[in-house]
Parts: sequence; structure tokens; C-alpha cells
Amino acid sequence: MKKILKKYLILFLTTFLLVSIYVFSVNAQGVISPEKDTAYQAVERNASEVGKIGDAIFNFAELGMQEFESNDLCARLLEEWGFKVEKGISGFPTALMATYGSGKPVIALHFEFDALPGTSQQAGVIERKPVVEGAPGHAEGHNTNAAVVMGAAFGIKEAIEKYNLKGTIKVFTAPAEEKGIPRPYFVRDGYFKDVDAAFHAHVGNDLSTSYGERQYAVITSDFLFY
Repeated sequence: MKKILKKYLILFLTTFLLVSIYVFSVNAQGVISPEKDTAYQAVERNASEVGKIGDAIFNFAELGMQEFESNDLCARLLEEWGFKVEKGISGFPTALMATYGSGKPVIALHFEFDALPGTSQQAGVIERKPVVEGAPGHAEGHNTNAAVVMGAAFGIKEAIEKYNLKGTIKVFTAPAEEKGIPRPYFVRDGYFKDVDAAFHAHVGNDLSTSYGERQYAVITSDFLFY
């Protein structure tokens, strides 16, 4: 039980960090604004459901470019929440862009959900214990990335709706992150053209956060030996 509580504590605190990017900060007296509190409460009320998103994608454990079940789950939920969903963006069958709201600022939230080959593992078990020997698994925690961003998007949407806030949320699913795609193609095709800020969540140590330019570019090179 302690392990489960710790798992969800990390997940939802990270979600709160993402939510706080968009909605208003505390005022000079240290009081949380109603808009921000609405987003927090939306996540808190639906904590177990957000956790189930991560659990489902963990169990799907789909390799890059094969995340059909994971993408369909995210698309279905986002549509239920009132987002306009465009599937197959930039020619990727397991990519989508979901939009909610209108006007500025335009905030992009993006996440990957691809599993790693040969890392099948039972949930909550420390020792090596695959569900299916040799099958893919979420050894890098990309299933939690999806749950965190989906939860944040829902909370922000609730605040926009309740207080008629100006602004647009764009949620992107990004397949095959381990292969270095497809975000460059999203940029190439103009999906980020009007974006004012873009945020990404990835499981890590100590609930750490960072901002600014991050450079993890994948560079294709030809080496000639003489």
C-alpha cells in the first residue's frame, strides 16, 4: 500500500506542477486563486481515474509506432472532455492533437507513450518478473508521462470552462519517442506555429523540474573512413 501511495503522490504532485503553469499564481497574500484551485480540485477529485490512464498504458506496453490502444484511449477521453481531436497528424497513425479553448496564450502539452522492447514487468514488483518473457514493457515510465499530462489537461480545461478564461490548450501524443520522432515533424507541419509555451512531463528523480531550452537533438551523420 505504501508503494502505491508513493506512486500516486509523485504522479499527482507532478500534475499539479503542470497545472500551475497555466492558471493564475497565488496572490501577494499567498491565497490560491479560484481559477487555480478549480484546476487543483479537478485533478484531486479524479485522482484515481488519472491513475487508471497510466495503469492502462502500462498494460498496453506498445512499442514505438504501434501505440494504437494507447492513442485510442487518449483520443476517446479527450473527446469526452470536450477537446477537438485531430488524429493522424503529420502522417503518424498513433499521433494526435487535441485542442480546447480559444485565443491566447496557446499552451502545448505533449507526451510520449512508447514502451521498450524486452522489458515486460509485473507492476509493483521489484525483482525481475516479466508478464510475458521477451515482450515490451514500460521500463522508462512513459505510461506515467501520459497520465500526468492528461490529468493536467483536464484540470486546465475545467478552469477555462468555469471562468470563461481566454487561452488555448493543445495536447499532443508523440509516438516513438525512443526513435527520435515525431516532434520535429509536428514543428515542420506548423502545429507549433502559434504556440506560446510548450511543456512536457517525464518521470524522474525528486520531482525535479526544469525550463528553458533543452537540447537532446538526434543528429543523423555519415562517417567516412579512409
